[in-house]
Parts: sequence; C-alpha cells; structure tokens
Amino acid sequence: MKKIYQTTALAAGMLCMVATSPAFAGSASDLETMKRQMQEVIVQNQQLTKRIAEMEKGLKMQEEKIAETSDLRASQTELDEGNDLSNMISKYVSFGGAIEVETGWSEDFDGVSSSSIDLATAEFAFEAQLSDWAMGVMAIEWDGDEDKISIDEAFINVGNMDEVPVYLQAGRYIVPFGIYEGNTISDPLTKEVFETKEDAVMVGFESNGFYANAYVFNGETNEGGGDDTIEHFGGNLGYRLNNDDMAFGTSIDLVNSVFDSDGLTDAFAGSDGFMGDDGIMVEGDPGSLESDYAAGLAVHAIFGMGGFGIIGEYITALDEVDGVEPKAWQVEGFYEMEIAGKGVIFSLGYSETDELGGVFPESRIAAVVGIGLLDELGLTVEYTHDEDYDSSEGGTDESADAVTVQLAYEF
Repeated sequence: MKKIYQTTALAAGMLCMVATSPAFAGSASDLETMKRQMQEVIVQNQQLTKRIAEMEKGLKMQEEKIAETSDLRASQTELDEGNDLSNMISKYVSFGGAIEVETGWSEDFDGVSSSSIDLATAEFAFEAQLSDWAMGVMAIEWDGDEDKISIDEAFINVGNMDEVPVYLQAGRYIVPFGIYEGNTISDPLTKEVFETKEDAVMVGFESNGFYANAYVFNGETNEGGGDDTIEHFGGNLGYRLNNDDMAFGTSIDLVNSVFDSDGLTDAFAGSDGFMGDDGIMVEGDPGSLESDYAAGLAVHAIFGMGGFGIIGEYITALDEVDGVEPKAWQVEGFYEMEIAGKGVIFSLGYSETDELGGVFPESRIAAVVGIGLLDELGLTVEYTHDEDYDSSEGGTDESADAVTVQLAYEF
C-alpha cells in the first residue's frame, strides 16, 4: 500500500511539472488531456485502495475461520483420543460388583433376640486382559465389621488355555480346598470352618474337562514354632462337564495344614492351643499356631439337570491336633423354575460339624426362596435353624433361629 501512495504522489508531481513546463504552456488542449488522465489515475488508485482494504478484510476473516477450524480439529482429536481410551477400556477391562442389603430377625443360643437392617455386601471387581497370555483380577470389598475397604482378592493369571493347557496363578485368592458353592444366604458350615484364603502361587492344568493344580503358601500355623517359612501346600484333581442338558463336577482336594483355614485360625489360634484346662475347646486370640500340621481332605460333587440340582461335600482333618480332628459336611438340593416370567429358585440345605463344640454350631438347616425381579435385581427370603453341641462337648445344648430378607443388586 505504501508503494501505491508513492505512485500517486509521483503522478501529482509530474502534473505540476507539465503544467509549468514551457513546452506545454501554449497548448491548453494538451493540458486538459493531461488533467483528465491524471484524474483517471486518481480514481483508479482510490478503487485499488478500496479493493485492497476488502481483500485485507477477507484475509482476516479467512484467518479467523482457519483458527476456528484448527480449534475444532484439536477438540475432535481430543474427543477421538477419549473415545479410543474408552474403547480400549471396554475391550480389555471387565467390571462387576454387588450390593446386598439385608433385614432380619434372629434369636441366638442364649435366647437373646434381635433385629436389624444391614449393608451385608458392597464389593467391586474388575478383570483386565491386555493380551491372550496374561490377566489381572482384583476384587475390592467393604468390611462391615470394621467399616473399611479392603482387598478381597487380587491375583495374576498367566497362560492361554486355547494354546497350552497349563497356567500360573499368583496373588491372594481362596485356594481350591472345598467348593463352598450354594444358593443360601447363610454359609454352610463347611465354608465357615474350612474356607482358606491365602497369598499363594499355583500351577494348574485343564484339558477335556479334567483339571489338576498344586499350590504353595506361608500360612498361620508354624510347626514346632521354628522359622516362619513357606511350608504349606496343597492341590486337587477333578473333572467337570457342562452342556445344555447337564452339569456335573467332582474333585478331591488335599492340604497339608487344615488348621490354616480362615475359620479355624480365627477361632483357635493362640498360645494356649486348642483345648482348655477342662478339656473343652475354647476360643483364643488370632496368632501363629505353634503346632504340628494336620493334613486335610475334601471330596465334593455337583450335579444339575432340568432345573434340579444337588451339591454334596465332605471335609475332614486327617490328623489330630491336641486331640481335635475337625470335620464338616453339607448337602443342598435346589430347583429353578419360571413363574410369571420371573426366575424363581427353591433351595434346602443341611450342614454339620464334628469335634468343634464351643466355636461352631453342630448343625444348620437353611431354607431359601429367591426371585429375580430384574436381570440384575433379586429378592431372597431365608430361614435358618442352628443346633448347638451338647454342654458336655463344649456347647449350650440350645438352638438358634433366624429369618433374613435380602435385596441384592449385581452388575
């Protein structure tokens, strides 16, 4: 634009020179022609200036549009990246959990009755598998007794059963000693006594329905009170079949220290051992059990067909510890059907213990009716009746009853 202004000034100067030059002084027509030409140059210059201004305005608008487009592309890129992350999570990570609220009435062995509304379960679990050869699992659970969040299970599974029928599992989980499956709200006594959750390393095999595994862990028991080392181990061997017509499974499980189960450790661990001065079993403080290891054996089977199913299990210690050789067994029958488009289940279970007077009931009956209100929402009503050991065996020789209504949401 500066160059255009300079051209205009030069043209005006030339006009003055022409007007005063002797060569043009006597020619009026030539002077008028020159004036007209200079006027045309000025008009053209003005039009050119206006056009340049419009071009500058258009250029500015174009720059603003380009900037807006760049911002839009940046936003779209961020959105695409977010979608990619969301898609990656949904592809490689699975989430699940459960919330269970229970209300009920109970009367214990001492005849004391109570009623309550409780948040019985609040848990969240996720499974991450970024490759075909490794998977991580973690379950977070709220502990109602201590009112805190804790890690229920967390482990790594290495292997690809489609390629090689062998896997490695390391972390915290319930070791495969007993099955403890059922449809009742209350746990069968087999589970209360013998379920064992440990930080363990396990190697397993599975092919054509047959499976086997072996695991090691460092438990609470410590034979002879020596060094605290990894001396605990176990394993199982079994077979399972599941198709559209029938489901069946059975296995035999072994562990070298049955008193490392959560129930027995919590009830009897302590420096005083398992027996009181009067020969009756007493509850002790949790701690390290300085005792000989007592091996344990569990045998169980599950069968289901046409909505009907039955579960049976027997667990026992194979050796005595301070004269105690605990045992437990359970049987449960159930039937699933559909009423008014809703899934309904009826279940009746019976479990029993032996040589565990003073810390566990001698027997338990549990009757359950459950209905699926929605795919993820269920309502269950349960009645339980416990019988205690005789007073000569460390019990109260009394019974206890409870009625529980549970609303469960699973996702």
